[in-house]
Amino acid sequence: MVTRQKKKIILNYPPASSVWHIPAGISLITSMLRNRGHEVMQRYGHIIGLENVLRQHGGVSVEEALRIIRDPKSKILDWYAARKTFERVSAAVATKDHFSVQRNNVLYISEHYDGTIDRLLKAIGKREENIFYGYFSGTEIPLAKAMNPDVYAIGIADERQLIPGLILASLVKDELPQTKVIVGGNFWSRVKPAFTHPDFAKLFKHFDAVVYREGFQPMMEFAETLKPESASGTVWKDGNEIKINPQTDRPTAFETLPAPAMDGGARQWSPDSVPSLYTMSNCTMKCGFCAISAGSDTFLQTPRMMSQEKIAETMIQTGEKRFDIFDETFPINRQLALGQELKRRGYEAVWNCYLTVTKDLFGPKRAEELYQAGCRGVQLGLETLSRDTLLREAKSWNHPETYGVILKNLADAGIQTHVFLITGLPGEPLHSSLRWLPFIEDFGEHILTIKAGRYRLTRNQKGRRVQ
Repeated sequence: MVTRQKKKIILNYPPASSVWHIPAGISLITSMLRNRGHEVMQRYGHIIGLENVLRQHGGVSVEEALRIIRDPKSKILDWYAARKTFERVSAAVATKDHFSVQRNNVLYISEHYDGTIDRLLKAIGKREENIFYGYFSGTEIPLAKAMNPDVYAIGIADERQLIPGLILASLVKDELPQTKVIVGGNFWSRVKPAFTHPDFAKLFKHFDAVVYREGFQPMMEFAETLKPESASGTVWKDGNEIKINPQTDRPTAFETLPAPAMDGGARQWSPDSVPSLYTMSNCTMKCGFCAISAGSDTFLQTPRMMSQEKIAETMIQTGEKRFDIFDETFPINRQLALGQELKRRGYEAVWNCYLTVTKDLFGPKRAEELYQAGCRGVQLGLETLSRDTLLREAKSWNHPETYGVILKNLADAGIQTHVFLITGLPGEPLHSSLRWLPFIEDFGEHILTIKAGRYRLTRNQKGRRVQ
């Protein structure tokens, strides 16, 4: 019988990110590591750090706004006033960075960020100027020193978290040089070509390894040995040489994932606890521009899925009633099956999710069935009103002529809608985006919120260009 040595591990999800959500990845990894006997502290730094900055500049008004957004008795006008407080206080923060707390988003772009390693190193060199430095040095570093962990892992999902995350890594490495500092998250899967850049090795002064694939197995493997060479899907430095370990050839079965841990030191900005769940490893669709699941060990392959029985069991284990399903899409038939399973078990739960805009929603009955199953909000990738563009981008199931009816059907059924629009799609004139204006005028009453983004390309590990 092999006896595992208990390790002390901290997992941090740094600023800036959505404070309305709990990070699904580190919450799952926390549970997995604890199941193996390790002592794990997780930190929702994206919430704690933002609140730290706002409190410094807004004082009592921020405290009251935070109380309002977490109070189940608050009214819509109370929430509106609280959000306006966050906007006002964040706008007054003296910084060269682009920083603001918006109604349903936290905007943060470091003045140093331009996509180059040189500017990234410069940001770390001037870390005392970063707006989150006081939070890191005054809160997270004392906690880390008190625990003295074997491993300190930092999840970086996108560009907003990159510079703050690496500043935190550099502080931990300076204060606790014996601690193994790991950075991971979906961001790294989208920049794999950078690993062979001559300057990339300079970053290893501030951390010991990068996990560029799913973190489940690399973190389990790393916790066993504390050696990056033993972990799949990991980049590390061996002398002057950068080594890139291949991803696992046996991806984690989603049916085996535990319920997420929810003790990250802060509550999300919600009156109740709303766990984030991954039930599928990557999307069944293959839109030409999407890199959301580029870090999945089965990216562009057949996804691994939880059964409806497993999803229901996980929901029940959390004891919560509302959930965010983080999968890129939660197909209609899976939602209906989950609703039936929850009903069979006598457990009431509702969820928000991402959903593809298929003709299956053209009739009102399907939307009504989704509501009865438990769906209360969907995020829809409308992208463009040009059918030709959709076909070029391998999103053939979208039919713009059905958008308005589908939005109405969902709203009539009681399901809130958030829509994504993309400008600058290849081959599409920029002025074509103006077509959205009359569309929104005609159907805007059925839309709760809108996110319009620009088309940006990255590259995955096989050279396929994706957004």
